[in-house]
Amino acid sequence: MQELCIHSFVIRYQQIQLSESPHIKVKVVNVQSDTETYFDSLYDAYQYMEKVIGE
Repeated sequence: MQELCIHSFVIRYQQIQLSESPHIKVKVVNVQSDTETYFDSLYDAYQYMEKVIGE
């Protein structure tokens, strides 16, 4: 029988306009471990979540 595993993340995406260029911050909260991790792109956040799910 295969074990069911559920992963929950809360994602906050924020774009800030600094001078002429926008700056992006992505906050990912892993609900199971109650940890916050910050990234500069959605792609990096997605890769992090894939890594956590794969463990």
